[in-house]
Amino acid sequence: MSVRLASRLGVVAALAVPLQLGCSVTPVPEPPALDANKISVPPGPMTTSTMIPILGEARAAPPLASVEVTNLDTTEASVEATARRDGSFELAVSGDAGNELRFQAMVGSSRTPPLDFIIQGREIGPSERHPCVKVGPGYEAFAARDGSIEITIENSCAVPVTLDGARMRLGSGGFSLTTPLPVDLPSGTSATLWLDSQGGPSEDVLFIDVVVSGRSIRYPFSVFAP
Repeated sequence: MSVRLASRLGVVAALAVPLQLGCSVTPVPEPPALDANKISVPPGPMTTSTMIPILGEARAAPPLASVEVTNLDTTEASVEATARRDGSFELAVSGDAGNELRFQAMVGSSRTPPLDFIIQGREIGPSERHPCVKVGPGYEAFAARDGSIEITIENSCAVPVTLDGARMRLGSGGFSLTTPLPVDLPSGTSATLWLDSQGGPSEDVLFIDVVVSGRSIRYPFSVFAP
């Protein structure tokens, strides 16, 4: 190879390096989420025996998000508050010990995944779930164009799992479960539950009792229809 050709190739290679270094893949932004570790009941006396004050610390929610809390054990409307620019918020929700509270935040057209807590006297703690049971797409599901809603439950336990006790939180007929229950899932299998939206309320919660080794835990799935 001649000195002149080698020199030219060297120049091309030198020019190519900055181009390669300058190329980068734009990261896909993560969906907004609530931080369970930054949500609690603040110390101090309660205003009433049934109103539970909730405090979200800074970065508990996406900035300026609309935070919605629903008591899954009542049919009362959700309570809402707007997060501050630092992601903190305050609100109060009606509830008793043992009630389950569902937190979600709305940012434009996006919703954070549901975050569930149990009222434990003067505190709230994360809702219990079977560690070997997986759900998809998550604890919320949206109707397809034909009005159908699909929820998948997978048994990763070493023992069979039973799905039973389907009921709706509002129970007003807007949704119906078309998959007959109970369903027994051997270890390593999954089942798909189908619901139909019937032109009633556009939002409800489907409860399913998931039984593992005789222990039943209620699983709540928020369902939405256009």
